[in-house]
Parts: sequence; C-alpha cells; structure tokens
Amino acid sequence: MKKLTSLMLGSGLALALPTLASAVTLEGHFSGYADHAGAPGVYAPGMVYTARLVLNTTQTNPWYPWNPTKEYTAVLQATVSTYVGGFLQSVDFANGATAKIYEDSTTPANYAVPGTFSDGTLVLSGGSNDMYGQRVDIFGIPWNVYGTIVFVSGAGIGNLASQCALGLVMNDFINFQIGTYPPTYEEAYDAEWKCPDVTATDNANWGSVKALYR
Repeated sequence: MKKLTSLMLGSGLALALPTLASAVTLEGHFSGYADHAGAPGVYAPGMVYTARLVLNTTQTNPWYPWNPTKEYTAVLQATVSTYVGGFLQSVDFANGATAKIYEDSTTPANYAVPGTFSDGTLVLSGGSNDMYGQRVDIFGIPWNVYGTIVFVSGAGIGNLASQCALGLVMNDFINFQIGTYPPTYEEAYDAEWKCPDVTATDNANWGSVKALYR
C-alpha cells in the first residue's frame, strides 16, 4: 500500500489552485464478536479464530456499493500460527485466513445462530496471508490486529474491482476485557477495513485535501 505523504502548501498556492484530482481513502466499518477455544485474549498454535461481523452502513466513502436496504455480514476465520504471552503479547495467524461477506434481505444476523451470518448471497470472498496482532498487557489495552485482505471472487467482485485497486488494509482491534458478549463468544471485534489506493480520482478543493492529512 502506498503511504500518504505530507503535503506542504503556501497560502499563495492554496488560493491559486482551487481544485485538483486526488485519490480517496475508502472505508468500511464492521463490528461483531469473536469465538475460539480457550480463555479470552489467550491463543495457542492451531487454534481456530472466527469473527462474525455486521457492516455499519453509516460510513462515508465506502469501497463497495452497499445497498442500504440490505444487511451485510462478514465471517473472518483464521488459524493461529504462533502466540507469545506475557507483557508484550503477539499472535500470528497462518496463511490462508478467509474473509467472506454476504448480502441478505431476509434473516437478521443473530449471534446465537451462527448460520445467519452466512445465509445470504456471497458477494465477496477472499482472505489474508499477513494477519497478526499485538498487545501490551496493561490497563485493559485491547489487541490491535493488522493485515491485508484480498478479495478474489464472489457475486460482487466486479463492483469491488472498479473501486479498490489493491487489497484492503485491515486495521482493527479485539477487545476482551471491556463489555459483555453473547454466549460462546470471548471477545468483541471492531474493524476499519480501508482501501487507500483506488483506480478513480475525485475532484476536491484544497480544504478537503488538507483534511485528509489531519
């Protein structure tokens, strides 16, 4: 992924150039709960980690043309490769983690019925080969999980490819110390999946461009 670089502008330039074409960071927000064997926040090699998520359709600049009359759910599943406990904790997930997003207009997602997260049309299917997490065991700090999700198939893959040039940057957290969870789930999962490189450009004024760097 290309990193955003700093933009240095004098006041004269800002007035002289009212518009320009710029790449837009597209976002999608998912939240839900995670299920795995063992204690919350503790992992072991070979453990299967499953997160069931619901799309928050109120986000701006979506990287997929979500239909506001539909429900979108995601199932993220990964196998733990290595885990380090103690004060500075880390977890690595094996290659081949899967991410699937479904579109549904009939059965609302219900954490007590896992099948309700995958009973719609599979619109995007892919996975991650670089998913990992880090945590400092102090003051209830949650796990920060990172990675790149690349979707390669699904009924809506053409809609994604027209907007997202590369894989999605997964920037999320797994919080197992604050809040309550549905039965059998150990952790809350809140994610911001971004697509910082897009094929198209949008016209924007200098004010909106500078806001990207704040």
